[in-house]
Amino acid sequence: MPTEPLSARDFNTLLKEKKFADVMLISWVTIEHIVNTLFLGEFGLLTVKGNEPLYNADDPRVKFLFEKLNFEDKYKFLKERGLFTEKEKESISKFQSRRNKLFHASADENFFLEFNNQEERASLIGLADEALRSAVISYKRYKSVH
Repeated sequence: MPTEPLSARDFNTLLKEKKFADVMLISWVTIEHIVNTLFLGEFGLLTVKGNEPLYNADDPRVKFLFEKLNFEDKYKFLKERGLFTEKEKESISKFQSRRNKLFHASADENFFLEFNNQEERASLIGLADEALRSAVISYKRYKSVH
């Protein structure tokens, strides 16, 4: 198991090789991480060590925010605060919707038909890439002013 963070170059390799599951997982986990980081930053619960934002997982305020609020609540709050441009919101929301439909499908939806459709997979990989890049741009913009 790698101990170093995945580089943009490594991620681009996964995109080129059309590693569907890897791209989906890495994109979504990174987007969630960025949303959590921005969310804590808005409440003044981040410290910066070197170039990395850190938070105290034992802080009861952090625990409360992580335990009581889901991704959608945090993302909605950040959108309302203007932390994402319209284009960024659109790309993240599109990916979130398609990803949720695929990975959180109800029993009556055609998960396997969509999952095995190569065009659908390629489309989702493109959405994942665009959404991840949008989240990273938002994060970099936020970091530059805070």
